[in-house]
Formats: sequence, structure tokens, C-alpha cells
Amino acid sequence: MKKIKKYIVLNLLVVLGIVFSCQDMNDVHQDYIKDGEIKYTNKVDSLNTFPGKERVLISGFISGAFNVDEIVVTWNEGAEMQLFPYSKSTNDTDALELQIDGLEEKSYQFKIYSKDAEGNKSVPVTIFGTAYGETYRLTLESRAINTFTYDHDFSSTLNFKPSSDLTRNTEVKYLNLSGEEIVKTVLPDESAVVMEQIDIDQPIRWRTFYVPTPMDEEGNETAIDEFDSNWETFTTPADTFKPILDSFSMQSLSGGVTASWENNGNQEIEFNFQYILGGGSASKVKNSSASTDSYTVSPMDSGEQVLVIKLINVYGDSWARAYTVNPI
Repeated sequence: MKKIKKYIVLNLLVVLGIVFSCQDMNDVHQDYIKDGEIKYTNKVDSLNTFPGKERVLISGFISGAFNVDEIVVTWNEGAEMQLFPYSKSTNDTDALELQIDGLEEKSYQFKIYSKDAEGNKSVPVTIFGTAYGETYRLTLESRAINTFTYDHDFSSTLNFKPSSDLTRNTEVKYLNLSGEEIVKTVLPDESAVVMEQIDIDQPIRWRTFYVPTPMDEEGNETAIDEFDSNWETFTTPADTFKPILDSFSMQSLSGGVTASWENNGNQEIEFNFQYILGGGSASKVKNSSASTDSYTVSPMDSGEQVLVIKLINVYGDSWARAYTVNPI
């Protein structure tokens, strides 16, 4: 009998404990819904950011958002906000492109949530992004130039060093012999630009465009803006070649000519002589660093013809000039 009473008391205590526990849980639940039950709208997902010039593009998706009429983006710990109207399409899932303009150049933490007409919000989603500006732009340099050539036909070629995965187009600007300004574009995978009929005594200028982030694995841009380097002025190697070319003298002889020159800087130069032999083109080469030197070009077709002399330095730069000669 005593055992039965004991079990009854224990069961009564358990029941009372459950009752009081349920009351406690109900009290907690009431605290959360005292202002009304919280309703959440559909949240955005699959977010990505694309950096730009004082702006950031946020892309993503939202699905089944029948009641959503607005997408909200906040940053600077909620102190800044931009609203994007949303209207659901006939598709279950809609792509989102949210562009934030007028940003200071720095990195940001963005919070994005959806909102309906009654003010109900979705769970916020956080993503980081960076806006670039003048500070970044001033770090950029024009694509490096490897070699320069100037030919006797008044054409010139700039050869560029390989570009990086952040390099985009390069612009080259010069004046032609008619005084017209010409601008040419060099693509990232191109290595040279030819400037026809160039006025070699006028400046050659160039600049390069860059992006702050490389393309993705599928070849799509991950930045929405390009940034240009400052224009730079190219210094031609005229001081290396012109004094030598100006010093040339020609002496005609039987079946050829003797070309003489001065090289006061004792520069190591390759002298390339191009001429006519047997009605076709021929060439000969002499390397010299002597302060005065000469070379006899023979045999050549007799009679007046053009002798082109191209000078090439140790860096691969070259400069050519045409001389009228008259082998006997």
C-alpha cells in the first residue's frame, strides 16, 4: 500500500512539473510574439559582387517571391541604404542586379533583404564588395614597351611586353606627316602596333586600361569598369641612332659603294645594309663599336639605286634610313 501511494505522489509531481514547464515555455513564446507573429519574405541567395569605379554591382537570385515588392541593400553598419523596386516575373526564379553608386573607394559589407508591402522582411544576407577609385587608378602604369623600330618608309613599330590578366586595351597616339592625330588600339593579346607615316619628331603617347579583378574561368569579366593609366610619352632612341646616320658618307666604286660613318659613343651597333643585286634584294651585316668605321657593299647592280641602312642596338631597337647611291 505504501508503494502505491509513493508512485501516485511521484506521478503527481511529474504532471505538475510538465504543467509548469509548459507555462514557462508559453510565457517565453508570448514574449516573442507579443508584437504579433513575425512573417518572413523570401530571401535573396547566390550573391556575387562585381567591383567598379566608385560603385559595386551585386548580383543574385530570388525565388517564389510573390509578395515581395522591394529589395533593400544596406552598408556602413546600416547607416547607408538603397532601395530597389521588385516585380515578380512569370518565372519562379528571378535574377537580380543591384548597382550601388557613389561609393567611397574602399571595401564594404553589404546586407541585402527583401520586403513586402506590409513591411515584412526576409532574413538578411551578407556579402562583401570593393569600390575602386582614383587611388587605385594612380597605381597603374602604361603597358611596358619592349623595343622600338623606325623604318625608312616613315613607319614605326612599338613592340610591347606581355600583358597581365588584369590588362585590357592599350591606346597609342601620334601625329602623322599630315599633322593628323592618329589613335591606335592594341589588344591585350597583341604585342605590336604599327604607326604609318609617322612624324617622328612629334611625341608618341600611350596609356593602358586595366580591371581590378581578372576574368572568371569561363572568360567573363568580374569587374564592371576599366581604369586607365595616365598618358605617358615615349622617348625614342633617336639620340642613339641619328648622329650615326647623319654622319654617313658614300663613295662609289666599281660594282659597289663604301659607306663610312662615325660612332662617337662607341655603341655596339649592328649595321644592316639592304640593296639591289641581280634585280632582287640583298643584304649584308657588320657589327661595330669603333668610333670611325666603314664597310664596302659589293657586288651591287650598277647605276642609281637606294641603299637602306638599318642600325640595331643591343636592346633590339632599330632605326633605318635610305641613301641614294650610284655604283659604277
